[in-house]
Amino acid sequence: MYKALLAVLAACSLNAAEWHFPLYLDGGVPHKVRREVTIRNSGGAVEGEPFRLPARELGLSGTPAKELRVVDSDGFELLYRLEPAGEIIGDTAELIVPVTAGAKGETRLWVYSGNPAAWAVPDEWNVPGSGLSDSFENGSGRLPPGWRENGTDELHCNSRSVQAAHSGGKSLETALKPGARPNWVKYYRTLPVRPGSKYTVRGWLKGENIRGGAGAGYFLHIGPAGKEHLKPVNRWGNHGTFDWKPIEFSGVIPEDADSMIVGTVMHADAGRAWFDDVEVKLESPETLSAVIGKPEKIEWRTQAAPRKWELPASEWPDRLVCSVFNTGREPAPKKLCMIPAARLTRSNFPASAYRLFLHGRELPFLLLNGTILVELPEMPARSEWQLTLYLAADRKNLVEKTVLKQASSILSDMESGSTGEVDRNRYAMLLDSPVNQLENPSFEQAGGWVSGGEKNKKAPRVTRIGQGGIFGGKTGTVDIPADVQGDWYGFRQKVAATTGRDYILTGWVNSPDGNAGIWAHEFDGKAADGSFNNFFTSVSGAGWQPFAMLIPARNKNSVIEVHLTMSRGKRHYDGIMLAEVVGVNQVKFQHSAAETHENGIAVWQVNPVVKIFPDSTPKGKGTNLNVALARNESEGLQLGIRSDKPYPKLSLTVSEPKNEAGSALPAPEVNVIGYVGIDAPSRYFQFTGIPAYRRCVPGSSRGELYPDPVIPKSEFALEPQHTQGIYIRVNAPADAEPGRYRGTIALRAGEKVLRELPYSVQVWNFTLPDRPEMSAIFDDRHGTGRQFKEYTPMEAAEFLARKRISFDEIPAKPRFRLENGEVKADFTEFDKAARVWFEEWNIPLAYLPLFREHFGWGHPPKPFLGVQPYEGKWPYRGVDRGRFTAEYRRVCQAALKLMMEHLRRKGWQDRFILYISDEPHTSVPGIKEQMIVLCDMLHEAEPEVKIYASTWGYVPEWLGKLDVWGIGVQGQISEENLKKLRDSGAQLLITTDGHMCLDTPYNAIERMLPLFAWKYGTRGYEFWGADWLTRNPFKWGIHAVHTQSDVPGKPQRIRYPNGDGYIFYPGKPIGLRGPVSTVRLESLRDGIEDGSYYLLLERLANEKNDAPAKALLERAKQLAPIPNAGGRNSEKLLPDPDVLTKLRNEIGEAISRLCEVEY
Repeated sequence: MYKALLAVLAACSLNAAEWHFPLYLDGGVPHKVRREVTIRNSGGAVEGEPFRLPARELGLSGTPAKELRVVDSDGFELLYRLEPAGEIIGDTAELIVPVTAGAKGETRLWVYSGNPAAWAVPDEWNVPGSGLSDSFENGSGRLPPGWRENGTDELHCNSRSVQAAHSGGKSLETALKPGARPNWVKYYRTLPVRPGSKYTVRGWLKGENIRGGAGAGYFLHIGPAGKEHLKPVNRWGNHGTFDWKPIEFSGVIPEDADSMIVGTVMHADAGRAWFDDVEVKLESPETLSAVIGKPEKIEWRTQAAPRKWELPASEWPDRLVCSVFNTGREPAPKKLCMIPAARLTRSNFPASAYRLFLHGRELPFLLLNGTILVELPEMPARSEWQLTLYLAADRKNLVEKTVLKQASSILSDMESGSTGEVDRNRYAMLLDSPVNQLENPSFEQAGGWVSGGEKNKKAPRVTRIGQGGIFGGKTGTVDIPADVQGDWYGFRQKVAATTGRDYILTGWVNSPDGNAGIWAHEFDGKAADGSFNNFFTSVSGAGWQPFAMLIPARNKNSVIEVHLTMSRGKRHYDGIMLAEVVGVNQVKFQHSAAETHENGIAVWQVNPVVKIFPDSTPKGKGTNLNVALARNESEGLQLGIRSDKPYPKLSLTVSEPKNEAGSALPAPEVNVIGYVGIDAPSRYFQFTGIPAYRRCVPGSSRGELYPDPVIPKSEFALEPQHTQGIYIRVNAPADAEPGRYRGTIALRAGEKVLRELPYSVQVWNFTLPDRPEMSAIFDDRHGTGRQFKEYTPMEAAEFLARKRISFDEIPAKPRFRLENGEVKADFTEFDKAARVWFEEWNIPLAYLPLFREHFGWGHPPKPFLGVQPYEGKWPYRGVDRGRFTAEYRRVCQAALKLMMEHLRRKGWQDRFILYISDEPHTSVPGIKEQMIVLCDMLHEAEPEVKIYASTWGYVPEWLGKLDVWGIGVQGQISEENLKKLRDSGAQLLITTDGHMCLDTPYNAIERMLPLFAWKYGTRGYEFWGADWLTRNPFKWGIHAVHTQSDVPGKPQRIRYPNGDGYIFYPGKPIGLRGPVSTVRLESLRDGIEDGSYYLLLERLANEKNDAPAKALLERAKQLAPIPNAGGRNSEKLLPDPDVLTKLRNEIGEAISRLCEVEY
C-alpha cells in the first residue's frame, strides 16, 4: 500500500471543475462540500493503484460515512474503502482510493461530503494488494467466507474439518471415497493484485494415504481477470501419508495481470488431504504523493413550489414536487427536462392524468413512453427550481398492445416497447425548437445527413428524400435491394456532445418490412482506435411509430452519431431529434389529505396483488374489510395505515373470525411489510469492461424504497405522511363450515385503541386439495449468501411447502460411486427425505437428483464420477459435440438405470423430471448436437425418463428428444409452436427467470402464472432461485455485480434484476431463526390456489355444460395473452389488478353454485 505524502493548497484550483451532480444515491440533492486532490506519480504508469488519504486532512472527521463520494478526473465515481469502517468517520480513519496515472504524471480526484440526504452506498472497494491470511476459523458453513470449490461429486468430497488443524481448530479437507478416479478437486479464492507487486504465498498441507494422480498441493494462477489459468504455477505431487508441511510460491505480478487465484488441489485415486493457514503477502513500491486542496462549498437559491394547491384538490389530489438544479457558475440555457413519470408513479398513465406547473405557470409537455419531456427556460446559476406534477384522481393505467424486443442475449430478457399515444403537435414544437441539435431533422431540405453505406464506397443509391412525412411533407427513405453488397446503409449524422451530460434521441419510423432498429454511437471524437459505446432500440411493423432512447455522453471529446441504418429492407424516417436533457433530482410526494379519518389515522384495505408504498394514499374509509376463500385455503388481507402524526410504536391485533353459531376460524397471522432500497429499474445490467475499482452505476439511478419482506410481527413505527403496509393471512381449514365469519381489527398505541374496524370472511362450500394441482418449483440456492442464513435446506423446503411451493431437489442426494469399475449408489438419506417430501409435504414434482443441469448456456456437459464426456481437456475445443466417449456413456447409463429402478420400487418414478440443461444457447455451434446425443443416451438407458430443458422457445431439432419443455410465456414462443409441442405429446413447464422482480407496483406475474399454466396446458412453472442472496436483502433489493460466462472463456460482468433469484428472506439479519416471507411469495401461494379454481370450474362447467361458467373461463383466458409485457412491467401486464381479483371471486361464487358435493 502506498504511503501518502500530503500538502494542503492555500487556495482552490484556478481551473475549477464543474460541480459533479448528480452522484450515485445522493438523495436527489447536490453535495455541499468537496476537496480536490492532486495525486502525483513518480514511478511507472499505474491503474487502480490503492492510495491512502488521512480523513483528518480531508476535513472528514466526524462526517457521516454515508455522505462520502469520490469522483475521478474523467467524472466517473470510484469505489473506496474507509479504514476503520464506521457510521461516523473517525479522526484516525484513512480513505483508500484507486489512482490511475501515467508514468511521471498526475491526476485529480474530488472527495465530496456535506449531504445528509445521501444514502449509504452498497459497495466498498475490494482493495488489491491487501493480501490474505486465513486459517478457516470464521463462518459456520462448509465453505469459509470468500472461498469457492470445484470438482466435487459423490466420490470427491470437500468439507470444513475439525479433525486436523495446523493452527486453531479448523482446516479444509478433501476426501476421496472408494471408486474415485483422479479429478481436479479444489478450494480456491480470487484476489485483486497490481502489476509489479512482489508476492509471497504460503499454505500448509497434511496428507493421509494419498495414491495416484497428481497428488495433493496448492496452485497459483496470475493474469488478467478471467484468464488467470493461462499461466499456472503448480505445487502438487505430494503422495502418501505426511504431517503438516508448507507449500510456498513467490515472484512478481506480471504487467498484464490484475487477478490472482490461489487454491488447493487433490488429484488422486484415494486418500485425504488437509489444508490450513493460507497466507498471501503483497508488497509494492511507494511512488504516489498527494496535494489536498482547501474545501470548496456550494450554495444555491431555491424557488420553491407553492404550498397552495394550483388545481382543485378533489380532482387532482396528489402531486410530485420535482427539483431541478443548475449547479454551474453560469446560467443554463434552454433545454429539455426529462421526468420519468411512469417510474415515479409506478404506472402507465396517459398524458391526461398529468398536469405540470413551474412557478405558478402551467407548462405544455410531451409524454413519450412514460417519460415527460418539457422545455425549461434559461435557469439561473446555482439555483433549484421545483416543478409540481399533479396526478388526476381518476387516473388509470392504459391498456395497450404489447410490442416486444429482445433486450440482450439472455433468453428471458425482453422489453415491452409500447409508447402509448403521442401528441404529434407537441412533438413538432420540440422538434423545431433550439433544443434539437440535429440539422434537417424532418428531411425537408438537403444537408445534415450523410447517406449511403458505411463500408461500401461504391454503393448504389439506396437512400432518398421523398414525399409522405408526418412533420412537413417529406421523409427520409432507405430502400435496399436484395442483391446489394452486404453493408449498413442509411442516414447518419454526428453531433458534438458535452461529456457528463445526457441526451435523448427520438424519432418516428415506418417499417413495412418488419422490425426496425435504430442505433447511436457515442465515442471520443479525437481518439483513433475506433471504439464506441453502442445504443440501440427498435420499433415493429408498418405505420408511423415513435422511438426514444437515452444516451449518456461519457467519453472525453464526446461525439454522438445517429445511425438510421439497416442491411436489408425498406424503412421511412421522420422527425428525428437529439437533445440534451436534464433529469429531475429530488422528488417529494404530497397528498392533499382532503378527507378526515378517526383519530387522524387512515386504515384501508388494499388488493393483495397491489403493493403498498410509503406514498400510497387512502382509498375510502376502510369500513368494509373482507376476504373470501375456499376450505383448505389461505388468502391475504392487506391494509394500508397512514397518519399526519408520528407514532413511535403501534400494534395491530386481529381477533378470531366467528360465524353466527360461534364457530371460529384460526386467528389470522399478522405481518408488517418491510421496505428495501433499489437504485434503478430492473434489467440485466451489463458492466463488462468497467474497471473493478470504478463504481458500477446503472443509468438513471435513483434511490427508491419498495415493499417486499413480510415480517411476522404486530408492532411497528408510523412516520408522518408515510404509509405502512400490513399483511394479514386468513386461513380456512378443510373442515371449516361454509358461510360468513366476522372479526375485529384493532390498532393501538400502548393501551389506547386508535382505530377498531370490523372485517368479514366468506368461506365457500368447496375444498381445495392438499396436494397442489400445479407445480411451482424454485431452485435451492442455500450456498449463495450463506452468511445471512441459519436455516437448513430442509427447513427452507418445509417453509415453502406450507406455501404450496417446492424446492427443486430433495436436499439429501443419492451417493453414486465407482467401485471396481461398477457404478454403485447409496439411497439411504435420500429415501428418508423423499418420504417427507412426497408423503408429508405433498410436493407434486421434483428434479431428478442426477445429471441436474448437466450443461448450461453454451458450455459442454459436466464430467460424471470423474469421467470426461469427450477426449481431451475442457472445454474440448474442436471435438465432435455429438459423440461421447464409450466410458462416459457406460457410467451415465448405469447410474440412470440404478436411479430409475430404485424410484420404481418406491413408487416415485412419476414424481421426477430430469433437468438436463439450463437455457441452452442454440446459436452456439455444437449445442444442438450435444443436446440430441445426451437425450438419446439417456433414453436408450431409460425410455420412460422425462428429460427437461428450459429452452424458452421452440427448437424443432429437439422435438421427440426432450419430454418436458421449459417455455417462456411473455413472447419467447408463439401459440402456434406451443400447439406443435402439445400435439407432439410433450409436456410443458413455464420458465420464469427475470420476471419476479421486487421493483414492480403489482404482484401480477406471481399471482397470474397458474392462469398462464392452465390456459396453455402446462404442468406449472419453475424459477431459478428461491434464496440466491448477494447482499443483505433487508437493506438492498439490488444484487452485487458478478462475473459469468455464457460460453467458455468469455467472462462478462453483470448484475441481475432487482430481487431476481430469491422469494424469501433469511431471518438471521433481523434476529429470527427461519425464513421470512415476501409479498411476492404470498401472491405465488395465492396464485397456486387460484390454479385449482380454474381447473375445478373447468371440470364443473364441462360436466354440467354451464354457459355462464364457460363464459367466465373465457374472460379469465383474456387476461393471459401471448405476447405480453412480462413480470417486470406489471402495470402493463395487468393494468387493473381489481379485474383479476373480482374475477377470482366470481369464479369462487360460480364453483360454489355448481358444487353439489364436496370437491
